[in-house]
Amino acid sequence: MNKKLSVLGAAALAFSVNAEAAFVDLFTEVGFVEDNTADSTAVTATQNNIASIIGGFRDISVSLITDTNPGPNNAVSLDINSGVLNFSNDNGSGGEGLVQWNGQAGIQDLSVAGGFGLGLNAYDLGSKFSYTVLSLDLTQFDFTIEAYTDENTFTRVRLVTTSPGTEVINFADLENAALCGTSFGPILSVECGSSGNVNMSNLGALQSRLNINGAQVAVDLSIGPITTVPEPSVIGLVGMGLLAAGFAGKRRSNQGAFQA
Repeated sequence: MNKKLSVLGAAALAFSVNAEAAFVDLFTEVGFVEDNTADSTAVTATQNNIASIIGGFRDISVSLITDTNPGPNNAVSLDINSGVLNFSNDNGSGGEGLVQWNGQAGIQDLSVAGGFGLGLNAYDLGSKFSYTVLSLDLTQFDFTIEAYTDENTFTRVRLVTTSPGTEVINFADLENAALCGTSFGPILSVECGSSGNVNMSNLGALQSRLNINGAQVAVDLSIGPITTVPEPSVIGLVGMGLLAAGFAGKRRSNQGAFQA
């Protein structure tokens, strides 16, 4: 039985930016990877389209980690087509997905030098990320939002979502050293580099991991275009209780960590 988590912003998971027509990924460039062998080897692919992908390249991978129903037709897959990213784990399968944007072809190890391509700092990314969970029939689903300046200067946020809703994460919060090493509410961890937080004005790479370590079995996830949200729009918080945690969007008149 398939379990589904649907995430959209704009109409889908949207990394929101300012009023300029920027984007991270419109998911119009087709991509597909599938792994049906539970081992330590991921299956990867690269798509190239400067018109719809920030930096011109999108790298994707999936790795089947656990499989209680082994067979050639039991797999984890990531399928991008027609403006939607679909991440699917068959019954009995638990896998992890990865999407990476760093301006070069091929999955790169972002913990070492050289994995940051041409860099993304030429792009106007505005001031915030947002995403909307439209439906969720699992008890929870975890993922990461990772932003890098270089291998030593980054912020990796691991979150868990338990209900539908729209969330906002401000760039200023990703740059806030006081939040490094913390966990609260739906924020499972905030990890920063040895040289500090990401500098969003000098962005070298973006990355997201889905279903960390294959924790949820038989989970399906759908994500729409990662695109812009005009400033100075106010995005209401619905869902994971991030308002209380502070890692969320609030009206501009509010003060404090993780506010819009």
